[in-house]
Order: sequence, then structure tokens, then C-alpha cells
Amino acid sequence: MKNTAKFRAERDREFQELFDEIYDLMERRKVRHARREAIRFTLANGKPRYHVSYERASIVVPKILKNGKMPFQRSMPALMWAEIAQKVRQVMCGGKMSMAAAIEFVLTNCRASRFFITEHYAALRFRPSSRRERLLRAIGIHR
Repeated sequence: MKNTAKFRAERDREFQELFDEIYDLMERRKVRHARREAIRFTLANGKPRYHVSYERASIVVPKILKNGKMPFQRSMPALMWAEIAQKVRQVMCGGKMSMAAAIEFVLTNCRASRFFITEHYAALRFRPSSRRERLLRAIGIHR
């Protein structure tokens, strides 16, 4: 599996787990349009890890920090990489840490401010998991 597909699958699994918890809570509280509201809440309030490889980050982040230009046209990747670059800049503390070490630190220890996927993608991709799927996930069997 390519890194991109692997990281996308990890991100989607992380989103699904949080979405299921929020959806269940909203259903119990009889929130109107519970699925849509659970998606919105998960997008805005989830604190996932960055689902990118060190190799990719070591190419993209220096370009952003060097010339300030974003090499992405789509808004979600641009927002994510801008956030990663900003955290790398902060961690470097004016040269007290190398860029490579700062990138590794951010990817390993920092959480993203949100899930960097659109509401449209989430609405197409995510549905509440069945009880059986949640139980399998709870015991470590991922599908």
C-alpha cells in the first residue's frame, strides 16, 4: 500500500472512531440531523495526528519555509501543510533545533488543529458504524 493510501486509511479510521462516539451522543440527546452535526463537530473539534510521512514533510516544509509559497492548490492540504510548517518554525526556536529534528518532533508529538478533510468528503465517506464493527474495532480488529 502506498504511503498516501496508508495515511488516508489511518486518518479515516481515526475520524470514524471519533465520529461514532459523537454520533451516538447526539442520537441519545435527540439532536436534529445528528449525522450531519456529528460530522461537523468531528471536523471542527477532532485533534488527530498529522497523517503524512516524514519523507514527504521533509520535502514540503522546507519549500514553504524558504519561499513562503504553498505548493498546493486545494484548500485542505494547503491549510494542513501551513499548520505543520508553522509548528516546525516554532519548534526550531530560531535555529536551536535542526529543521529535520523539528519536523520529526512535530509529526511525532503534535496534534493537528482539526481533520483536514472537507465536510463534503466526510458526508460521502462516513456513516455510523454498526455495533458489530465497533466491537471488532474495540478488540483490535480493523476492517
